[in-house]
Amino acid sequence: FLIKIKSFIAQLQNDCDTLEFYKYFVHTYESRTQLWAYCFRKHIGLNTNMHLESLHKVIKHVYLEGKKCQRLDKTINTLMDLVRDKMFDRFIKFFKHKSSNKIQKIRF
Repeated sequence: FLIKIKSFIAQLQNDCDTLEFYKYFVHTYESRTQLWAYCFRKHIGLNTNMHLESLHKVIKHVYLEGKKCQRLDKTINTLMDLVRDKMFDRFIKFFKHKSSNKIQKIRF
C-alpha cells in the first residue's frame, strides 16, 4: 500500500491539473494512512459504511439499472420497490424460522 500511495502522490504532483488536489491530499491524508486505509485496520471488522455502500450499489445497479434518476417521483418509487423487496425477503426468512446471524449470536 505504501508503495502505491507514494506512486499516486507522485502522479498527482506531476500533473498540473491535479496539483491543487495533491496539496489537499498530502495535507489531509498522507500522514494519517493508518486512520483511513483499510489495510491498516485489519482487526476492526466490517465498517458500517460498507453496508451503506453495498445498499447504494444495489439501488444504483439493480433498481435504477445503472442510470441516474433525475426525477424525485421515480426515485421515491424505486426506493419503495426496494423496501417492499427487503420486507418480503425478511418475511420469508421469518416464516421459514431462519434467524439472521446477529440474532443467532444474541440468542447463544
